[in-house]
Amino acid sequence: MKTIKVFLASSDELENERLQFDSLFNHLNRIFRPRGLYLELSKWEYLDSSMGPKHKQEEYNEELKTCEMCMVIYWTKFGEYTGQELMTAYNELKEGRNPRKLYVFFKEPADLSPELKAFKESFATEFGHFYCKFENVDSMRLQFLLQLEAYQNNDLKEVVKVEDSKVTVDGKPFVDLDNIPFAARNKEYRRLKDEIAALESEIRTFESVLASGPNPAIEELLGKKRSERYYKKEELSEHENLLFNTALRIAQQQGERISQRMARAMEAFEDGRASDANTILDEALHDARALREEIANTKELLKRQQETAAISISELLLKASVMLSDDTRKIDDRVEAAYEIYKEAYALANECDYDQDKYIDMLDTYGGFLRTYAKYQECIGIHTELYQIRLSVLGENHPDVATSLNNIGFVYKSLGEYGKALDYYERSLKIRISVLGETHPDVATSLNNIGVVYKSFGEYGKALDYFERDLKISLAVLGENHHDVATSLNNIGVVYHSLGEYNKALDYYERDLKISISVLGDNHPDVATSLNNIGYVYDSLGEYAKALNYYERSLKISISVLGENHPDVAQSLNNIGSVYYSLGEYGKALDYYERSLKIRISVLGENHPDTSATIENIEFIKEKLGESQ
Repeated sequence: MKTIKVFLASSDELENERLQFDSLFNHLNRIFRPRGLYLELSKWEYLDSSMGPKHKQEEYNEELKTCEMCMVIYWTKFGEYTGQELMTAYNELKEGRNPRKLYVFFKEPADLSPELKAFKESFATEFGHFYCKFENVDSMRLQFLLQLEAYQNNDLKEVVKVEDSKVTVDGKPFVDLDNIPFAARNKEYRRLKDEIAALESEIRTFESVLASGPNPAIEELLGKKRSERYYKKEELSEHENLLFNTALRIAQQQGERISQRMARAMEAFEDGRASDANTILDEALHDARALREEIANTKELLKRQQETAAISISELLLKASVMLSDDTRKIDDRVEAAYEIYKEAYALANECDYDQDKYIDMLDTYGGFLRTYAKYQECIGIHTELYQIRLSVLGENHPDVATSLNNIGFVYKSLGEYGKALDYYERSLKIRISVLGETHPDVATSLNNIGVVYKSFGEYGKALDYFERDLKISLAVLGENHHDVATSLNNIGVVYHSLGEYNKALDYYERDLKISISVLGDNHPDVATSLNNIGYVYDSLGEYAKALNYYERSLKISISVLGENHPDVAQSLNNIGSVYYSLGEYGKALDYYERSLKIRISVLGENHPDTSATIENIEFIKEKLGESQ
């Protein structure tokens, strides 16, 4: 069920209109709920605060920020609180947050106060935001329906229709167009309605005559009048739809920057003065033609700028790669410098008409960099953008789409959000099996990743099943001396370690290490992981000297390859702290734990499971140190 939360702000003089909104929402929900849409209304009366009005208003303003749509209604008063609510909503809109749509209704009084008149006029200049007005309940109901359809981006197109001079919702009459100014005062609408009414009268007269007996001449006239009525009704229906679609187009403009000319035309149309609206917009055609000439004159310049931008982006991407390879700099300095370069390339690509294929490649490279160097929050955004582009270009059943889903899953796993990670991994696996078959290396990778999540959940039986399926495929397709095989062996070792079967775990870890060194060399993050895991086994067996040796070798590699501010470095520091704790060297243990914590908070955040584990270790150590003093 999709819920749209709607905020309603108004002064107390519009209490009746607020009650009408209650009735309106109940009516619409009876129609939309079976279709999976629910409208939730939030207004002053619904907030129950025991505090005073000021506190309640602050609460109300905060409530507004949780809503998707905001409706503000004015009549004669420009109240302090309603003004606050409008500005809160407008600032949310301007900053790209909720409410995503802000709509302002004016109930037209006989005479506007100077303050309210000035405020109304400011929409075209200050807010860049068109308002709508209503004169009766029907026009208010219709305006909201138009806003809702505009907000839903035509999702309601098949539900909301114009039939027999009525706007219907799911076939049920909603408002009568005769009560809506843009129709009721429209000359063409009125002409057609009057002509149809006259025809109806004639037809009734002829039918009355024929009731007395056959009359061929009258029958012929009756047939002609019925035919004329049919075509008039068709013409009226077409005109009603034109009026309604124009009103909908106006609704779609709300929240957008518009010209004063456009605002005047919109208001004229809503008043039923379509001819005046047309006259106001006459200059638009002339201005458009002048703009075309201006664009034509600058097209060549723009083309050269785009070519220059593309070259500049290529240079930046190369520079980022070279920067990471520059062994004259510390790895941390290289990573931060490369990060700034990637951000600049990304920003430039979004400011120019960059080639889509090249943009996809850039996102893939940028996302890989962020993933490798644990900049996970930014990484989610980049991988999600890449996924959406690939989905729109390639369709949902494509290996590259599966890769994007897998990468998003990896980031969520790294952030400790295992439920989200599992969802993305499983979606990726489904596509990969469908497209690549059950024995493809990418399918093996997905099985491995899902196994990692189940291991994190403590569901070791499920994890082992996925890891062994992964290993079977990898051995069959890739052979024994492959990095993916090493990864599978490592993960099976982790499960056995977690189950307390240390000798089995050590066997798998050592097989993993042998392959990893053979394929990747001595100085690779995966080699560091293997060394760390072997150290963990010796730690569990109480062989602390051996454990410390492996942990320190792992730490050295991770720092040299990934930099000092990486989760893998934090893991090694935490593990070394654990050894020193076991040896009773609490001061050393505390030092390593605190260094680990600093990295984890910086990279993973305070709520990550690994961060919490290190905090617990520190607290325990401090208790021990307190006892020894």
